[in-house]
Amino acid sequence: MTLSFRQRLLIPILALLLVGLISLGLSANRMLNNEVQQATQSEINSTLRTAHTFIDGWLKAKGDVLAALAQHLDRDEQRWPEALTLVRDAAGYDLTYVGTGTGEMIQSRPAPPLPEGYDPRKRPWYAAAKRSGQLTVTEPYMGASPAVPLISLTSPLKNGSDGVLAGDIQLASLTQELLSLETRWNSQLWLIGASGKLIAHPNEDHFQTPVDALIPTDQLPKAQGEISTLHYQGRDWFIATETLPDTGWRLLLLVDKKEATVAQSELVWQLGGIGLAIMVVVAVVMLVLVGYLTQPLKRLASLMNDIATGDGDLTQRLTVERNDELGQVSLAFNQFIERLQTTIREVIQLTLRLNDDAQTSAEQSRLTLTKVDHQQHELSQLSAAAEQMSVATSEIASNAELTADAAQNAADSTRVGLNVVEENRAGIDRLAQQVNQAGGVIGEVEEQVNSITGILATIQGVAEQTNLLALNAAIEAARAGEHGRGFAVVAEEVRSLSSRTHESTEEIHAMIEALKQVTQQAVSGMKSSESMAHESVEKAVQAADRLRQIDESNTHIRDMAVQIASAVEEQNAVSSEMSGNTEQIRTVSEALATQARDGRERATELSEVATALKELTDRFRA
Repeated sequence: MTLSFRQRLLIPILALLLVGLISLGLSANRMLNNEVQQATQSEINSTLRTAHTFIDGWLKAKGDVLAALAQHLDRDEQRWPEALTLVRDAAGYDLTYVGTGTGEMIQSRPAPPLPEGYDPRKRPWYAAAKRSGQLTVTEPYMGASPAVPLISLTSPLKNGSDGVLAGDIQLASLTQELLSLETRWNSQLWLIGASGKLIAHPNEDHFQTPVDALIPTDQLPKAQGEISTLHYQGRDWFIATETLPDTGWRLLLLVDKKEATVAQSELVWQLGGIGLAIMVVVAVVMLVLVGYLTQPLKRLASLMNDIATGDGDLTQRLTVERNDELGQVSLAFNQFIERLQTTIREVIQLTLRLNDDAQTSAEQSRLTLTKVDHQQHELSQLSAAAEQMSVATSEIASNAELTADAAQNAADSTRVGLNVVEENRAGIDRLAQQVNQAGGVIGEVEEQVNSITGILATIQGVAEQTNLLALNAAIEAARAGEHGRGFAVVAEEVRSLSSRTHESTEEIHAMIEALKQVTQQAVSGMKSSESMAHESVEKAVQAADRLRQIDESNTHIRDMAVQIASAVEEQNAVSSEMSGNTEQIRTVSEALATQARDGRERATELSEVATALKELTDRFRA
């Protein structure tokens, strides 16, 4: 919401007026509140003093009569009932009596009956009077018959007799007088005994009720004459207390706070109404006055609006009709329009130049961007080629390293094979020697077998001859008859032994023949093995020579692979550096292209701004 100048002028004035009226009202309310509190306190204290005076006078009237009787009572006890009756009727007692030092009880007429064995010396009122030695007021108590609230006034006898004079009084007259005291507002007057129990209360059922059963002790006034606030029976009350020093009783006065402050509330509403009326009157007066004073400003605003919403005619001027602040504003406005007219003319010229420069800059930016895009395309291809070459070089270097490693492994394997071939050749040499030695042994075995064959032939010839001799011996034994029987048996055994020897010789001969054949085969195999061993030695020598040649070739290949790998690594480093340089050039080219695009966009924006500025300046008629 936009406020007008008149509203902005009126609002602070009315706000200040409102603040002043509120401050005045608060101050008046505070002063009025103080006055009301003082008046309330004065009224409450006056009521309490009136009640205090009434109670003191009431007790003094009763007590003076009793004290005078205690002072001047005749020593003749026979006359005491008459005197007691007279005092009872004159002072308004319900009963007067004397408790003697001998335990007798003398009462006014008619005397109520006493309990059997009643001894006044054992009663609290008797002991209290004796203890104090002066007029004493007992705590209120409920009488037996009738059951009404009573108090007793006691005084020791002053006539030389030993005893206590006492009188019982109903509290009804006292409480009725207290509760009938008139006050300005709705109130309650309570009388509290020294023990803290109620003596007088608007509700008679609260007699002897502890006051803290009705009002919390912490809400009672702490000091005499102090007024505090209490919420009781659904209403707010002013509360004050006063103590009666002679009896220790307390007066408690509760005043309806709403009634006590109703005059203040009415006066506050009256002040509020007066303030509101003043506010309305001042607002109307200020509205008319400000409207009259701002008429020149309205005319000035109207003219400025015509200039602003028209065709931008800067040739218009305001008429200066007065020499006050508004006239100075009109004069300053005319000077401003004149300077603005000159400025607009210069801006129009600068706008034309700016538009031409913007178009030229946009065209140059477009050409630069085209060249930079072409250069960036070439650099991208160069960067891609360098990257591919770097990757290929890396693969070549890796393969060269793998080739060198493979050549080294082949050389190592060749050396191991060469060692194995050398060991094999040495083993074959040893085997050939052992085969040769075994061939000699087998030849010796063959010779021994031949020797055994000759021996067997000899044994076989001996066996045949032995057989012939045995046969001859058998023939001779047969001829000898009985005498040659033993010789015949021996000849038969010799013949049998010769036969078995012949058979064994045949078997041995067969075995030796078989052994000879095996020996011949072994000799033949040994010779063949020896020949093959010599051939293997020659092949091993040839294989060792070939392996040495392979080892030399592998060493040469490894050296060349290492050189190739080193050269490729150098080429890879150069390729990487070239690729990095190309990437940097491409990055710079991209930045240059971005700058060229930004330059073209700024040139375009500048051209648009120049066009818009020209359109704006064309709206003014300078």
